[in-house]
Amino acid sequence: MAIVLRDPADERVLESALNGRADALITLNIDDFSPASHLRLAVIPPGAFLRRLQQEPV
Repeated sequence: MAIVLRDPADERVLESALNGRADALITLNIDDFSPASHLRLAVIPPGAFLRRLQQEPV
């Protein structure tokens, strides 16, 4: 399945996340990466990511 993003430069970022088997993509650019949800890659803003980290047990 081909995913097309609004900004072609973002495709490199998405490709790197997928090739690196990332659990999530942390970005303020949520709208432009919304097609990534079809690839089961969470797209999370930095604030939400930090809150998740704070909730994890040490």
